[in-house]
Amino acid sequence: MNDDDRFRRSETDKLKMIVQHKASVSVMQGSPRINDRTWCGLARCDESGIRIEGAVEPWSDSHDKAQLLVVDKLGPIGWLVLEPGDVNEKSVINYLESLPSREHRRQSLPDLPKGELTIAICTRERPESLRSCLERMRLGVANRHEVLVVDNAPVSDQTERVVEEFAQDGMRIRRVVEPTPGLSRARNRAIREATTEFVAYTDDDCRPDIEWSTELLRGFSSGTNVALVTGIVPPAQIETPAQALFEKKLKWSTNLLPETYSMANRDDYSFPFPYSAGHFGCLFGVRRKVVSDLGGFDEALGAGTRTGGGEDTEMFVRVIRSGYELAYQPSAIVWHVHRREDDQLRKHLYGYGKGLSAGVFSEFLQPGKIDMIGGCIRGALNLSRERRAEVDDGTPRHHLALELAGVLCGPFAYLWERHLIKSK
Repeated sequence: MNDDDRFRRSETDKLKMIVQHKASVSVMQGSPRINDRTWCGLARCDESGIRIEGAVEPWSDSHDKAQLLVVDKLGPIGWLVLEPGDVNEKSVINYLESLPSREHRRQSLPDLPKGELTIAICTRERPESLRSCLERMRLGVANRHEVLVVDNAPVSDQTERVVEEFAQDGMRIRRVVEPTPGLSRARNRAIREATTEFVAYTDDDCRPDIEWSTELLRGFSSGTNVALVTGIVPPAQIETPAQALFEKKLKWSTNLLPETYSMANRDDYSFPFPYSAGHFGCLFGVRRKVVSDLGGFDEALGAGTRTGGGEDTEMFVRVIRSGYELAYQPSAIVWHVHRREDDQLRKHLYGYGKGLSAGVFSEFLQPGKIDMIGGCIRGALNLSRERRAEVDDGTPRHHLALELAGVLCGPFAYLWERHLIKSK
């Protein structure tokens, strides 16, 4: 298997957009080679024409390639990988003209709901990441909604100073302190502090698109009982081997078609629904009252605890099993700044595995254990097939070993965290 093949994966089965392009313009089917410094951005197509926007910086030909997400008013159309000389409107037009059909796409957009939205950023001692996130929000998202920064267990005033800086500059932003460390606790604090019907969560290492909040809100109208909406999370840049491997593994940006998930349709899904929450997307908005009524996020899960993660996917599963719908809205785009260094990636993979199994263990403590056991067996078999395919595609075996080590530790970490919570 050569280098090009190692960093190529098929898009989701639903995307039947295989078209012929000249050699320098191609449909993206995976992350670029790790020796390619890849600029990431978006080609926005509307009545005024085509605008090429960078995820974190304007295009420059110092990059080896450009990776463009092509979108129109209905949402994402497809990905393009371009050579430096082809990053222009003409390449996008050629791509659009070559598409055989767009009949698989939705024909109209859901209406926007009437409720208001609060944007919550849960952060801890990462002032520069927070500043970059807020700078991006200043371009559009923050002009429409209040931004609530949850300062989780601060040890300095750095986050406070960043929030004051943006507040003085006119942004509708406020800071609240959640003194106990843990992402679930910070998320729950946002639920208690917000007064709006909807709360949208993003991380300080993310860069929301200017239409992110609007499209996320739109997702709540895509079904009859939607309580949670997720979106697409493409890479903000791919400049190091660690970033390429991270993008290749998590596949946060491959599914470009909207979908509404519910238990009523569980027989329609090939994966072990609803226990394979990775299919539902990443970063999300919620109906505040629903999350509150369900008891909030499990505070034994999430970054800042011994489990390290799992609080989001556990909530996804709990929402669906409680009879609500979860909407995947790929037009709600948030760019993610992937880990640049291999040691950061290794730490993340271990934490990912630990959070995954801790979240599953948490779900076992809820009603419906028989169904849960069957779902977990199917999920484990599915995950095993995916990991074997990753090894065949060039993923280092020690990365999988770290993830497996995390999976084995997750239940014990969860039990210990629950014990500490009860003993307080």
